[in-house]
Amino acid sequence: MKTYTKENFWNVRDFLMDTYKGQKHNWLIDRLNFTFTISRIMNDTTEEKYIDCIKGFEEEDLEAIVLTEGENRGEAFVAMNQLDLTSQMSNDILDYIEAHLMKNEGERKFVQLRIQRTALHLKEEALKRGFKKIEWSEVTLSMPLHEKFQIELSEDFQIVEGTTCSYESLAKGHACAFGYYDKEDFLKKSEEGLKALHKMPDYNGYYDIQILNKDKEVVAFSTLWVDTTNKICILEPVGTHYDYRRKGLAKAAIYEACNRAFEEGIEYVFVGSDQEFYKAIGFEYHSSDDVYEKSIKDV
Repeated sequence: MKTYTKENFWNVRDFLMDTYKGQKHNWLIDRLNFTFTISRIMNDTTEEKYIDCIKGFEEEDLEAIVLTEGENRGEAFVAMNQLDLTSQMSNDILDYIEAHLMKNEGERKFVQLRIQRTALHLKEEALKRGFKKIEWSEVTLSMPLHEKFQIELSEDFQIVEGTTCSYESLAKGHACAFGYYDKEDFLKKSEEGLKALHKMPDYNGYYDIQILNKDKEVVAFSTLWVDTTNKICILEPVGTHYDYRRKGLAKAAIYEACNRAFEEGIEYVFVGSDQEFYKAIGFEYHSSDDVYEKSIKDV
């Protein structure tokens, strides 16, 4: 079993890029960048703890990496360099997940494992161990970038890049979009997380689109993570202030970011969501990962 440190942690990012191969079946680069900063900091997880949970497994030319989001919610993900694993590697991975990634909750402990639909051996071994498929799955949508989008935006609003805004204003915008505007501790964590996000190697302020109102408040935003190697980009995060919804602001922010990516030769945009909003602006179903849960009652 391979461990990671701060010195080799970003090899995981390279693995995710190398295994895309024209079809999304692992995390894309947005998720690693976002969870290592925003998710980790909002949930009081240290860098060391986040990295320590990541483990690599190798068997001849087969390689897999177990990932978590740093939220301490009993979640596990497996990135693979092939579409399936052997039964032996599947069991090695499940041994690790059950021993180290289950969350204690009251009188039980549990873990929810995402399994790609091509990973038949991993699914088979998980079912043998008592994992059960739950009702929801994790959906990814995509949209081709064939031409520039027309952007419609009222004169009451202005498009700017995230690097031109203070971290305080960015954090407030996120808080009003995601419902924690009345929690001072979360606001401080959000500001800290955004500062860390902007230092990530894949962050590019050119694709970090913010929409301001006349008072220069952030009322919508869309950050795009661009993978030039694979000619794809990924939205994370997207949000709109609760007082400014249904005005086309998030759509305008997404289209502005996508237009910039299109000009750089990017061919597809992805988003990890199944919301009707994205389908209404041109996204279509791309893939799903099923979720299998194992729950054990503490004795």
